[in-house]
Amino acid sequence: MRVSPSACRVFAGAEESRVEAQTLTALIASARANGATVSRDDLINACWDDRVVSDDAATRTIAKVRALAKGITPPPRPKPD
Repeated sequence: MRVSPSACRVFAGAEESRVEAQTLTALIASARANGATVSRDDLINACWDDRVVSDDAATRTIAKVRALAKGITPPPRPKPD
C-alpha cells in the first residue's frame, strides 16, 4: 500500500482510493503502530488535534480505515489438515 497524504489518496496494487484527511491520518497512525493497538483517544488526538469530536465521527473514521485495510489484506490461508 502506498499513500499520498498531499492528495489524500491511497494506492493498493492497481486500485486507487481518495479518502478524507482524517481517514488518511488515522490510517497512517495505525501503520506507525506496527501492529500494536492504537487507542481511540490516540486516534482522536492524531486526527482532530485535541478538538472535541463526537463518538459517531470517530467511529465512522475507524470504520473507513478498517474497510481500507480489509481491501488490501490478503485472505487468510487455509490451515493444512
